Amino acid sequence: MLSTKRVILIVALLCGAAMLKNIRFLSIAHEVQPSQSVDSLSEIRKKDTNFILPGPPPDNNTFPVNQLIHLAIYGIGHRLIRVATAWHLSKSLNLTRIKFLWGTCGEDHTKGPKIFPHLFGDETFSVPSSNNLPAYGKELLIKNDVYGYVPGQAFKDHHLPLASHYKDADGPFLEKLSSDLEIYKLLRDRYVFKDQVKGFMEDHKFKEHTVLGIHLRLGNGEETHFKESGRGILNETEFVTTLAKLIQDFIGNIQLIHPPLIFLATDTNSLVSQFVNATRAFGVSTVVLPQIRVKDDEGVTFKALRGAGRKCLEGWQAMFSDMLLLSHSDVLIATRHSSFTQSLPLSLVFDHSKDERSSYFCEVSNTSESMTCFENMRTWLFRDNEEQMTTYSLGDHVEQNVVHKLLVHLPDIEPAREFAHGVSFLNEKVNDPAKGTLTHTYGEKRFNPKYRLRKISHLMPSWNFTG
Repeated sequence: MLSTKRVILIVALLCGAAMLKNIRFLSIAHEVQPSQSVDSLSEIRKKDTNFILPGPPPDNNTFPVNQLIHLAIYGIGHRLIRVATAWHLSKSLNLTRIKFLWGTCGEDHTKGPKIFPHLFGDETFSVPSSNNLPAYGKELLIKNDVYGYVPGQAFKDHHLPLASHYKDADGPFLEKLSSDLEIYKLLRDRYVFKDQVKGFMEDHKFKEHTVLGIHLRLGNGEETHFKESGRGILNETEFVTTLAKLIQDFIGNIQLIHPPLIFLATDTNSLVSQFVNATRAFGVSTVVLPQIRVKDDEGVTFKALRGAGRKCLEGWQAMFSDMLLLSHSDVLIATRHSSFTQSLPLSLVFDHSKDERSSYFCEVSNTSESMTCFENMRTWLFRDNEEQMTTYSLGDHVEQNVVHKLLVHLPDIEPAREFAHGVSFLNEKVNDPAKGTLTHTYGEKRFNPKYRLRKISHLMPSWNFTG
């Protein structure tokens, strides 16, 4: 039987949900029309005294604080996009602590050296919150996907209707990407090997050059997911040769404050010397970070080195160091759509552009004969300001603006019911701390099936704004 207080709580949650206008932060699950406006949680509290979110801890509390635990899988870009999304959810729920679990480099993937502490020193981060939760020692567990958020491409492919305020600087999409920047900065600052990255930049005089950071992600022989996601290249040698010509043409058509320098991050070792030689031919040096590399045609780093102990840890270190170096680019160039670039590097590069330093993010076409460059995050996301985006093409080749698949995760237009369940779980009173930790799994599956099961004929390049 539910207690009287419990019934009141549930009724309060439902009443508060009816007054929400949209989901800048995830809201109590109910039907929301995309044309409605957006309120923050603080605004909701002012308007609706019945809306209950986790409040301050009770008097004489003896429990540890509640926390969100995010369990990550797959490659580093895939993980970081979901790390940032879990961070956003933890703030929406007013949790003050989040823990990231990335598994181990042991043979059975449960024992042996842990990946996340190796990179960042600790698995636990403090989360800025407007108020503390009742500290009942509860854990909210998320396994990979964070329900209530979906890849941006889903909005385009399924032609989901969006109101015009979604384009606003404080709208739900850009607010989420601003939150992503917070955790990416924390990861950057807590990176255990950041001095090695700094030393590499000093050795190659990054500050005295206009740095073009190029991510050449061609799969290194991966046959399954990489090709199925539309990123495969039939002739890698031809692609790289044409790419080098495009970069040469690009450098010749822009005004550079400093001499150009190319930093190359790639998963395909055999392409390094080819690209280095190609850019040397037109007088521009290409540098790469010395690191452990997977043999040719053995697939992506995290898979090839899985369970390999020290080598596995070095592989993760190399990937994040490459990410950080790309984030220090003046021009970040993504040769294929990849969460590797659309996570931390993209976010930090556009953060540079808020300063006096101009920074750009560019997406290369399938033939590497053209690329489109963007001046800021908003223009990259919505592509509605032609003055802040430019397409560069080789010779007489004319191509429309390049549009890569959008991989960043954004708040769904339909609130997730899991949010209401999470709020209820966190608010439920616990009288006996001796009962141990209470855990609630947020979302049933590792991959949110929403939109995944809806077949699409092709990738849509544009949004569907209704007004």
